[in-house]
Amino acid sequence: MKHPSIPVPLGNPDQIERAHYYSVPKDHACNSQVQLLHGGYQECRNSYHFRRDHYSHHCLVLITGGRGECWIDEHYSHLQTGTAYLYRPGSCWREKSDQSMPLRKHFAVFQADEWLNDDLLARSNPFIEVHPIRPAVALLETITSEAHTASETQAAVCQHLFDALLLKLRTTTETATPLVQDQAHRTYSQVLKLIEKDYLTLRSVDDIALKMNIDPSYIARLFKRYHDTTPYRCLIAMKMNHAMNQLLNTSDTVTKIALDIGFDNPFHFTRAFKTIHSIPPTHYRNQQS
Repeated sequence: MKHPSIPVPLGNPDQIERAHYYSVPKDHACNSQVQLLHGGYQECRNSYHFRRDHYSHHCLVLITGGRGECWIDEHYSHLQTGTAYLYRPGSCWREKSDQSMPLRKHFAVFQADEWLNDDLLARSNPFIEVHPIRPAVALLETITSEAHTASETQAAVCQHLFDALLLKLRTTTETATPLVQDQAHRTYSQVLKLIEKDYLTLRSVDDIALKMNIDPSYIARLFKRYHDTTPYRCLIAMKMNHAMNQLLNTSDTVTKIALDIGFDNPFHFTRAFKTIHSIPPTHYRNQQS
């Protein structure tokens, strides 16, 4: 199997806000029928979209935040936290990020033997729901960490971790209760929709709980089960994505932008913006101008 030395990102690099990639060196001793090639993590910009009419490898994508849409041949799905999909070689592939909630995702590109009979890879519908999401994310993050560790066992460790991830996904698809029957997931979805609709005025998880008439600790448990961050960080991330768009597309002062998203103190806004985007708002605006 031929392994590329440099991983190819999904989409135009100009549409990626933050990313890291890895390559896995070829392991001649590997006897796995599915071999990991490369992968990474991407935080997309709101302009993110891409299309591939043909790709020569399999690709596993796990959405860890934001929203979007995906088309693989005749199959279509909304993308949200916990959505995963498997691309198969030769399919037409389109993916688009929601402008108000840009996608965050892990992906892994791999090669599978043509004759391999695998229930997961042979699914007619490429989209699956992964809940809870944390074990799968932990495996993908560990693969990334190991791929950047120079050792004789690097390739073998990454491959074993990827095999474990596929096994985890097989278990998920075999045992998952349909989400439509899951009251907890319905409540989580309602909370998430509220945050998406009212994030500019909501200030805390207590505000969310008051509007939903449920306990704040229950909201925290729902997000621990179904999301990749806490409810408060989810709220702040939406506020900071809005602030980023305002910094790019308006001449509003940092103080005004902070007030518009519910921050009375510009210092607290700057600290929150830097926590989410790793750069102060004024530096971000200067960098993009």
